[in-house]
Amino acid sequence: MCDETKPLLDIEGLAYIGKIGKLSIHVCGKNKKYIVIETVEGQRLCSPCADEDVISLSVKMIEHYSKSAKLVSS
Repeated sequence: MCDETKPLLDIEGLAYIGKIGKLSIHVCGKNKKYIVIETVEGQRLCSPCADEDVISLSVKMIEHYSKSAKLVSS
């Protein structure tokens, strides 16, 4: 599914420089989720599994920084 797993800060950094095209959120356990992004170059990256609150905050940051990111329902 993913080409590589990156820390949330790296993914947020990609959003900051405008490199995220698509974003989706997936469940990986009880109260745990992870983010899958597709960069504008077509690479698919995953975040580590983390608490829902952490993922929710990270998604807000990504949406704030990346005007072109489209949240895709999973």
